[in-house]
This record gives sequence, C-alpha cells and structure tokens, in this order.
Amino acid sequence: MSGAYPIVARRTGAGQTSKHWRITLSQSNKRRHTSHRPQSSLEHRSQPRGRRPRPKSGAGGDTYWLYGKHPSIAALKNPVRRIERACVTDIFAEANQEVLEQAERNGINVVRSAPPELDRLLGRDAVHQGVALAVHPLENLDVAELRALDDSSTVVVLDQANDPRNVGAVIRAAAAFGASAVVTTERAAPDESGLLVKAAAGTFEYVTYLKCPNLARAIDTLKSNGFWTCGLSGEAKTELHDAPFDRPTALIIGSEGNGLRRLTIERCDSIVRIPMTQQVESLNLASAASIALYERCRGMAK
Repeated sequence: MSGAYPIVARRTGAGQTSKHWRITLSQSNKRRHTSHRPQSSLEHRSQPRGRRPRPKSGAGGDTYWLYGKHPSIAALKNPVRRIERACVTDIFAEANQEVLEQAERNGINVVRSAPPELDRLLGRDAVHQGVALAVHPLENLDVAELRALDDSSTVVVLDQANDPRNVGAVIRAAAAFGASAVVTTERAAPDESGLLVKAAAGTFEYVTYLKCPNLARAIDTLKSNGFWTCGLSGEAKTELHDAPFDRPTALIIGSEGNGLRRLTIERCDSIVRIPMTQQVESLNLASAASIALYERCRGMAK
C-alpha cells in the first residue's frame, strides 16, 4: 500500500498533546534493565500501583489503547493521528527503530515495556505483538464530504453492523479494493477501538470510518454527490456480476441475519444478490463485502 492517505481529506486533528506520564519501575525491572534505557510499568500518574489505566474508547477527546504491529506502525506514520505515548518491547523497538525515532522527533513519548506489562495493560486476549499506543480517535467526517471524483470512486455502507471485528475486516477489504470510506450508523455501529483497528490490520489509517445519525439520509446524500447506490439482498433477482459497475458506486450491505432494512432498500438504485448454493443461507458482513468489492473492481475492468 502506498503512503498516501484517502482522496477525501480524512481528519483535521493537530499536533501531539503535551500530557506528562510518570514512569515507574518495579524493583525486578530495575535489576533487569540498564539505567540508560527508557522503561515503564505503564502506570499513569493518577493510577495506584497494581491497577492498569483504562483509556476510554470512542468518539470525542478520550484516548484508547491501539495495539498490534501493523495498526501501530500505520498510526505512527499518520501525521494527523494524535498519540499520547507508545509502549514497546525491546524486540519491537529493535525491528522498528526508524519508525520510533521519527515518532520521538514528532514529540511522541516512546517507553520500553516488558511483554508481561503489555499483557497486564491490554488483557491477555489482546495480541499486541510488542506494541501499544495511547491514541485519540480520529475525527468523524460528515457524509456530505464524500464525493464521487471519477468512475472508480467507491464507498461501502453498512446497515446495522455491530461487531467490531467484522467492521474492521470490512475496512481491510475496502482498503484492499480501493474504497475510500466505510459509512455506518451512529447508534448500532462500534466506535473506533483497539479491537476494531486491530481487525483492520493496519488499514484503518487509510480508509475513512464515518458514522452518521440517519443512514437513509446519508444514502440520499451520497446519491446527490454522484454515487450509484447498490444494495445486497438475498431476495434480489439480479445477480452481483450483472450489476453495472462502470460508475461511482456505494455498496450497501446489511448485517448477517437481518439484512437491509426497508428504508435502506428503498434508497438503493439497484438491489443485487451474491449467487450461492442452497446449503448456505447467508454470508457474514466481511465476506459479503469482500466479494462485492472484488466484483466491483472486476466490473470496472470490463
């Protein structure tokens, strides 16, 4: 993937914050590490020893823990991502020295941490790969800012998606097939979080994730901005490969089980289905999105 960020100006966040973090060391860590190397037990000033800080997740100015190799490197390279600090193991630091040196030049506080410390910080189920960042969520755009620039312009619209892993996987597929944004509902959809960004596998910084209060109105806005709207439904008569994907397209996909709501279907210019065997009733959100995005790219090439 190139280093370019989305066609639509993604975020307008500015600079790094100057909040000070107190670095504390257990006695065992003091004996184990040399004195010249920065380290941390990841305790915030306001946190008593033995309790891990729990940054909030979601919109607004709250921070959350972003983790994993690819998501963290992408975030560190994103000039508009506001990062409070980067906690890294020795192994991660040695393998990504150039990225971390640039992060420090950008004013990000980089501290060394042992793997068990990251486990305590994030929970044992988090696959952190030796790195965790305390970050601010990226700013939400207005759907009116998404405009069709040419026939290849593509966005994905999710109706009632609520699983952060599934949404993250959709964002990853969107990046793979050239979609610039994933639009979803404000109430039901997951906020930006470590779990969602990890599922996107380093692509979250490249694809706009946009939550809107009214999906039907958002689809109307996309149509006004030049997008042809194509919904996926198992009840449709037209098959996906017959859709006219030679124009700016908004692919609209419902949740597994419930599918598209009535008002959403009414806003679609066309409804198509993914042809499947009778043994399978439906696909999960990410699988359906990947197939639809691939077919969209194939249709453009015809």
